[in-house]
Amino acid sequence: MCIVKEKYTCYEIRREIESLQNTFEIVRVVDPVQRAVYENEKRDKAGCEKIFCYEIWGKGKPCENCTAARALLSRGKCVKVEFIRKKAYLVIARYLELEGRELVLELVTKLEFQEIRGGKSPLYDEVYNLHHNIYRDELTGVYNRRFLNERLPLLLKQAEYQKGQIGLALVDIDYFKEMNDTYGHLAGDEGLRAAAQAMEDGIKPEYDDFVARLGGDEFIIVYHGISPEIFAQKLEELVERIQGMPVGRGNVEKEEQTITVSIGGAMNTEVPPSDMEGLLDAADRRLYMAKRQGRNKAVYREQSGL
Repeated sequence: MCIVKEKYTCYEIRREIESLQNTFEIVRVVDPVQRAVYENEKRDKAGCEKIFCYEIWGKGKPCENCTAARALLSRGKCVKVEFIRKKAYLVIARYLELEGRELVLELVTKLEFQEIRGGKSPLYDEVYNLHHNIYRDELTGVYNRRFLNERLPLLLKQAEYQKGQIGLALVDIDYFKEMNDTYGHLAGDEGLRAAAQAMEDGIKPEYDDFVARLGGDEFIIVYHGISPEIFAQKLEELVERIQGMPVGRGNVEKEEQTITVSIGGAMNTEVPPSDMEGLLDAADRRLYMAKRQGRNKAVYREQSGL
């Protein structure tokens, strides 16, 4: 029976890397929280190279489907296929502890797809489409719950390490069921797409901000590296941006429908470090407050007596 070792000394990980280099094109230790590549110094201490782990792919931002992050969070092993410049790579990420540090061993090898007339093989296309769509909501094009559940815990760990700030907003489209019942599902779908676009217009993906659809008319927005004052301003601006936004009549001869949203916001500094559930609960509580106060508004502070 093969036993996979998890805890290493720097000497042991060097030996492990040397043995794996005969099989894989790239073998490296990465810190998914810092997104840094680690190497071993001669003095048997882990030292951080000033190289981001995603630079190997020629990217300027973290991978959407970061296997190293998933391996770290699950303390297990994860696999993906990465597509760069019309080439496919198999990436295996395995959790390990190096001198007490929680890190990930990443193994990369190139995959060969048989070329056919007109370009790539059917298998290449199938795997590429799966890779591209696995984290996206089909209707709105924003991220989905799976992406949220993988990315947010990592961002919270990073914020804890760097003493950074994250703002999280839960967004509901007001009276969405009534809009569907009156104007039809085509108008409802148009409303979801319009609201999602308005949310994306107010974020900065290069700062790790993102929008995800939780399901139905529920969305979540994560603002990374934001102060409470700017966070409050962003939410107020979003309410104003969406208020009165026309979404068409669907198949019904009625006046044009407009939408509004209710928002509940919370900062990671209001809950224990890396407490994703606590952060979501705080935002959800304030979303409920926004609805009780008449909807079409954002609540991002605790309010007594409500």
